[in-house]
Amino acid sequence: MPSADMYLTRSGSRSGKRRRRAGGFPWRILAIGDVHSPGDFVLPLQPRDELDLIVTLGDIPPSVIEQILWWGRGIPVVGVPGNHDKADLPGIVNVHGRVVEVADLRIAGFGGARRYRAGPNQFMDWQVARRLYLLGPSDVFLSHAPPLCTSAGEGWVHRGFAAFDRYIERRRPSLWLHGHLAHGYTRIVGSTAIHGVVGKRLLTLSH
Repeated sequence: MPSADMYLTRSGSRSGKRRRRAGGFPWRILAIGDVHSPGDFVLPLQPRDELDLIVTLGDIPPSVIEQILWWGRGIPVVGVPGNHDKADLPGIVNVHGRVVEVADLRIAGFGGARRYRAGPNQFMDWQVARRLYLLGPSDVFLSHAPPLCTSAGEGWVHRGFAAFDRYIERRRPSLWLHGHLAHGYTRIVGSTAIHGVVGKRLLTLSH
């Protein structure tokens, strides 16, 4: 399998392998997250050529990841781990705690969730705040947990991070995609469209 980083603008990727010319909008995105019943997951029916990017938002079984990578071959796949995942994401560009560029699009991310027991990919508020304070601007932000501003009424395990809210206020990404909750939603905060994804969701980023 080719390196997951082959589509990155920075990383010595082979520009001839990129599917998209820099400077082009809109971006057509397939977002996938929190697939807890692999037998119920069905990939979209539309042709792959109609997509520019696939993003994964964590808590996706390995068998489904394999489906996504096979079906989406030739399309950049970028993601973050969930609180039930291992830290590495084979075949996927892992943007946890960093910003990458795919053609003209800056994509940042932070995986995992609020610490509630011993285990990987769980964080305290101060840990998230420290990492995001140093993180640069992005057009699209991927997280597993939600921002606090859209999840303050959730229980402790599913409540998001205030540091996400501060990043939205300071950096103003156009699009924020996350999983972790049992319901999907859309909410506009300032100039940022926040989408909670359960299963799969098709989106268009026009600017």
